[in-house]
Amino acid sequence: MKTLLIFLSLLSVAFSKSSAQSRYTSPNHYSFSAPSNWGIIPKVILNEKMQKFGLEKSQYEVSIQLEKNNRIGVIKYPNIQLQFFPIESNTFQNAVNNVTIGFQKDLENYHSKEIDTNKVQLISYSKPTFDTSNNSITQNRVIYVNQKNFVKYSKTVFVGKFGYVVCNFYSSQEESLKYEQDLKAFYKTLTFEDGYKLTTPSKSNLNFLVKHKWLKIIIPISVSLLVFFLIVYYDKKKKRIMQIK
Repeated sequence: MKTLLIFLSLLSVAFSKSSAQSRYTSPNHYSFSAPSNWGIIPKVILNEKMQKFGLEKSQYEVSIQLEKNNRIGVIKYPNIQLQFFPIESNTFQNAVNNVTIGFQKDLENYHSKEIDTNKVQLISYSKPTFDTSNNSITQNRVIYVNQKNFVKYSKTVFVGKFGYVVCNFYSSQEESLKYEQDLKAFYKTLTFEDGYKLTTPSKSNLNFLVKHKWLKIIIPISVSLLVFFLIVYYDKKKKRIMQIK
């Protein structure tokens, strides 16, 4: 959360360099294309600024923003900051649980003692939504920054077999709808390499899974009860046969 506070305060800080390219291929086995009129700031340049302000641990791999802002050497709204978090292996059920818990912790952090509410306040947030077409989970938030700016913050987590790509989209609230199509176009281009993609259940099965997490407890209990009654049934049947003989 401290990283978020510092990063938001740096959105108008100038970059000494900028670079644009149409396609970004990550060493973490995913790639994406920047939307039209957007430019990509490579990791080496992004880290140069992150290190200057002590944000090395933020794990921002790459950042994209409107190309016009790259040309004048500043970071401004709207922009998308990407992070990658590796894991040893993954299943979609685990991903849904882990990301949902992570979102909840994010929200709780806005009310922790470490946060200066004069700088950042959480105004509203949505329930997580799931998109099986690209294996992503999204939560939208509105935050109030420096007691003067309402910011739309959309956090989307793309689930891979061996890691998560976290896309942090920031825009002024009043202009967020203007860039909605750009954001959707960007999300459609983000893909994991073959061998690093995660197989997901159908949309209907996913919704059922998410809405009925209690099944994780009920199903094992039901199976155990079924086995118990089958044992009792066949034991009684065996005794009756023995009595007949």
